[in-house]
Amino acid sequence: MTKTCELGAATLTGPHLSLIPFREEDICARYVGWLNDPEVNRFLEVRFHPQTPEMAQAFVRSFYGDVEKYMWGVSLNETRELVGTATLHTIDRHHGSAELGLMIGERTAQGKRTAVEVIELVLTFAFDMLRLRRITGGTYATNHPMNFTFKRVGFRCEAKCLQAYQVSPGTYVDGFRWALLVEEWQARRRHDA
Repeated sequence: MTKTCELGAATLTGPHLSLIPFREEDICARYVGWLNDPEVNRFLEVRFHPQTPEMAQAFVRSFYGDVEKYMWGVSLNETRELVGTATLHTIDRHHGSAELGLMIGERTAQGKRTAVEVIELVLTFAFDMLRLRRITGGTYATNHPMNFTFKRVGFRCEAKCLQAYQVSPGTYVDGFRWALLVEEWQARRRHDA
């Protein structure tokens, strides 16, 4: 198995964005602000507890231990401005699977194909570099932009989880489980070429 520290140093570059390994020293007031922003975190589990720089440091530090998982800062190629983060975690080498996570915190970068490019970069890394065969992701049913993005990239909705997430006291919404297999990704790339 390739260790996280070896591949974790890989910068993934696309036409408009780069995914750069995100480390403790990259944590800034802006990043912590996104974690506490009700508009940014409304579909993130961090919304239940006010986030501090120390909590963010502990989370980022967890990506550089013995467990294989990856975290990148999403930056614009033109300005190098940090606009969000992406993760690949819950990697299971026995089954060739992993879970993808994404947060676009900078509002000016939302809805501009940013999420699509980030996901495509992570998928290329997961399938081509790590040789995984299945990538999954979860969303709230009410997270329409992310549900649209997963479909656009080629993911299938495999499950609807009834009342999986509490959005306010006593109010629950369904959750969706999305998945993409390596052969589906390869077929899509051949079709787009």
